[in-house]
Amino acid sequence: MIAQHLEIRQELDTFVGEVSSVPAELPHQVAKLLQYVHAHLFEPNLSVKVVKTHCNFHDNNVTLRFGAAMGTSLREYIESLRLTAADRLLRKHPYPIYIIAMAVGYTYPETFCRAYQRQFGCQPSAHRAEARQDKKSR
Repeated sequence: MIAQHLEIRQELDTFVGEVSSVPAELPHQVAKLLQYVHAHLFEPNLSVKVVKTHCNFHDNNVTLRFGAAMGTSLREYIESLRLTAADRLLRKHPYPIYIIAMAVGYTYPETFCRAYQRQFGCQPSAHRAEARQDKKSR
């Protein structure tokens, strides 16, 4: 169990390292939001409200600026990163889906599966099976 946790944590740390660069041309407020999100991406309580509060932004204009700069809402950005990280774990490791869901910040596996379906068009188990087939055919 500890080895499993360490392996997942290393994989997620690598993922965050790959996505955490913040372009210099972004507005300061957007960069600050991104830095916080990247540092806390897999915490279950991460939400738009938590990010805004921690960064001392109490108006909705900052989320509008985020959307304008990033081309997506802050909530969608967080969800997309979490699900992309989960997809990587699902394809590489045999851990149960509920363990992967919790590792990327989802409290309930059902919520994770619905979000995964929305983003990738299939259930996590189907993507995992597809990845296994791809490995066998190589």
